Amino acid sequence: MILLPILLFCIALLKQFRILITGNKYVAVFMFSLIAKLILLVLSEYEILVLVDGGKDAVGFVRESLRIYNSNSFFDLFTKGLSGRYGTYPIFLSIIYSLLYPSHWVMLLINILLHNSILLLMIKILGFFNIEKKRKLVLIIIVGFFPIILSYSVILLREIIYIWYITFICYQIIYYNKYSKLPYSKVITLCVSFIVIILHPGNIGILVGGFLLFFKLNKYLKIGIISLLSIWLFSQILSGNAGGYANK
Repeated sequence: MILLPILLFCIALLKQFRILITGNKYVAVFMFSLIAKLILLVLSEYEILVLVDGGKDAVGFVRESLRIYNSNSFFDLFTKGLSGRYGTYPIFLSIIYSLLYPSHWVMLLINILLHNSILLLMIKILGFFNIEKKRKLVLIIIVGFFPIILSYSVILLREIIYIWYITFICYQIIYYNKYSKLPYSKVITLCVSFIVIILHPGNIGILVGGFLLFFKLNKYLKIGIISLLSIWLFSQILSGNAGGYANK
């Protein structure tokens, strides 16, 4: 039912506003950025204005994800998807559709929330530095209205997820350097990292970078990162086998 994802979007949006209003003065930037994203969403959906040339991939992701969603053999499509052109991202989308509603608009609403979250994280990051208020405002405006980031937030591509994840990790690194602890649960960080990694095999660099950045933390996080690396290698082996079967 389409009302469920809309309701969840509104609840998440209100929570973001609540976090924003507590302790800072960037509400106007947040609101105008949100309005800009909603306008661009409509314009891009009707192909009136698309600032990023990601149309073919976006359409391919939609078609493949709906094909997986409507399939009676999810595992078969999963193994084929690993060796296909669009990788595992459509599988991720089909799971989101199964949980909420089978429409790419659901993921676009999530993308908007991710960009909102990038703004909130940047506000927190800038709070760690002794920078003039005017300069902080300029930096937040750049993050809120940078054309490419805005476009990625309203097109069904993976890039906005990557941008959010990099911001998320940077915030944790800065927080850890200041307080010698992580702001979020290690389990949450590992789960989020796993989701980002499976969206594209090239994200193996995230594992290596994460291991090096958090090398001083306790052994459980190191074991978790090594486990994710093992899962990634297993998926590549499975992908190779799937590709071999497809060629037979």
